[in-house]
Amino acid sequence: MAIATEAHAVEAGAFNRIAGIFHAVVTTVQKRRVYRLTLSELSKLSDRELDDLGISRGNLHTIARRAAYGA
Repeated sequence: MAIATEAHAVEAGAFNRIAGIFHAVVTTVQKRRVYRLTLSELSKLSDRELDDLGISRGNLHTIARRAAYGA
């Protein structure tokens, strides 16, 4: 019975590792999507609109990175 229990624990451990990797990949893809969408939307704004928001065009990548990945 000990062997069956150990085999079950190994299978559960492997499943948890695969699930963790899958979750990490999904999270990375979602964050990248937020980055691209934010950068795209900000890039569409005119220089005047960006100025009204207090944003310089040179900071768009930084702002998009912060929106997606945090500080």
